[in-house]
Amino acid sequence: MTQVRMDPKERAAAILEHAFKVAKKTGLRKMTRNAVAEAAGVTPGLVGVYYPGRATLRKAVVKRAIAAAHTKLIEEGKELGLTKGLKLS
Repeated sequence: MTQVRMDPKERAAAILEHAFKVAKKTGLRKMTRNAVAEAAGVTPGLVGVYYPGRATLRKAVVKRAIAAAHTKLIEEGKELGLTKGLKLS
């Protein structure tokens, strides 16, 4: 397999986009680093480099959901306490 080097900001954005898609399909509670890594075509460890810890990845997905006005994930983020300090309007 050929490794593709990406700009770190682009890589983080790509991982987040795949995480958002996984979360839309499974919900935040069931979203796993392994599922995100598989969808993004990277290793779970690389996901952890950009989004260390489950809460960091979930919070980034909730921010992405807010930007996309994805109400189901926003509500789930509220239930998990991940929207504290985020502007929701």
